[in-house]
Amino acid sequence: MIRWIKRKLALSRASVLPVARQPQRVAAAQLNIGLEQMGKSSVKVMQKLHQAGFEVSMVGGGVRDLLLRQRPKDFDIVTNARPEQVRSLFRNSRLIGRRFRLAHVYFGNDIVEVATYRGSDESGQKLNDEGMVLRDNVYGDLQSDAWRRDFTVNALYFEFASQSVIDYTGGLEDLNQRKLVTIGEPLLRFREDPVRMIRAVRFAAKLDLQPDRAIDAAIEQSGALLQGVSPSRLFDEAAKLFLTGHGEASFRLLRTYELLPLLYPHLNETLLSEPITARFIKVALQNSDRRVAEGRPVTPAFLLAALLWPQVNRLIEGGDSSSGQYLQQLQQIGDEVLTQQQRYTAGPRRHLMMARDIWVVQHRLILKRQPERTLANPSFRAAFDFLQLRALAGEEELQPLVEWWEQFQLGSAPERQQIAVEPSDERRRRRRRRGPGRTLTAPQRSEA
Repeated sequence: MIRWIKRKLALSRASVLPVARQPQRVAAAQLNIGLEQMGKSSVKVMQKLHQAGFEVSMVGGGVRDLLLRQRPKDFDIVTNARPEQVRSLFRNSRLIGRRFRLAHVYFGNDIVEVATYRGSDESGQKLNDEGMVLRDNVYGDLQSDAWRRDFTVNALYFEFASQSVIDYTGGLEDLNQRKLVTIGEPLLRFREDPVRMIRAVRFAAKLDLQPDRAIDAAIEQSGALLQGVSPSRLFDEAAKLFLTGHGEASFRLLRTYELLPLLYPHLNETLLSEPITARFIKVALQNSDRRVAEGRPVTPAFLLAALLWPQVNRLIEGGDSSSGQYLQQLQQIGDEVLTQQQRYTAGPRRHLMMARDIWVVQHRLILKRQPERTLANPSFRAAFDFLQLRALAGEEELQPLVEWWEQFQLGSAPERQQIAVEPSDERRRRRRRRGPGRTLTAPQRSEA
């Protein structure tokens, strides 16, 4: 089986690599992009490589985003210099990666990634039984590197020496037509690296590109291959989907392509059975997208708390929230749900603990006990935002609590003391009227 897969991959790549195809070259000035729009650190790296006699270009998302008049998050550099040569040239660098060796050049907190041109020779590749590339230290030239990339819009090169954009794969035209097209047969490219399916979702959502029909069909056939990808890598890819300003659109496409069950199976179950779950997730992702647009921080922990809360809430629903055991039960269920999710997307422990703290502290907000102590909790702000999202998503009975905590936060010390006393007196009066033995229950979710 593995020999057949390798042969198919080789044939596919051979069919993608044209003989002596001439690239399209366009002066960068004609496209209104130049060095002044690129990161200073990236320009320094390109200048030094060029002065040392190496070919060097900027490639990928940095070039693509400049052409779309968007602000690139980072700039990637490619060169014919081998990783060891890059390491020798830059003392402020180190080599990373097992699947494909590359260099990171450090300028304070700024990191410039420098890769060597990839080649088309399979002799240096290592594949698993499904055809996924595990190691790929095969070097080549700029043309072979272009045809090894995933999508045509990511195979655009800004060549430093000529100050021009080089296009071997038709990426400029696809970008102009807002099309997302794989380089080569998508079924085999997704088999090489199943994460490319998630990248297709991300680029379609982020750039408002329309995937071609071949991509649609290939994802439908290949989705299960994501089960062979490292959960930690899937966590990182999910963070890119949801924390970079296009989370709502990405989530919608994950459901369209039926990839959500492979990343968040329990969330998918509650989406099908509980209508309020869809409203809550939509509100949470809209809030995240808005914060990114406003330049405000978003965290993986808050995202995790939002995506897994429907499952936690479903398992704990109906318990007596005023009992001492409820909080312990909430923590236990939260830990179980987080542990189960680690089988699919495995995040760092600090994110898991922060997500659980958000659930626990927002429960304390509901109880309003020891409000000063709750206000001083490091997770208070995130838990309060979480409670607001639940109210906005349809749990209208939580809105008075949101308003109470807003008033409490803004009050002076004497005012907070008075605010804290008044509800307590009301609770005591209710208990005297209704007699002993009454227990407080958690607010029931609105299905309206």
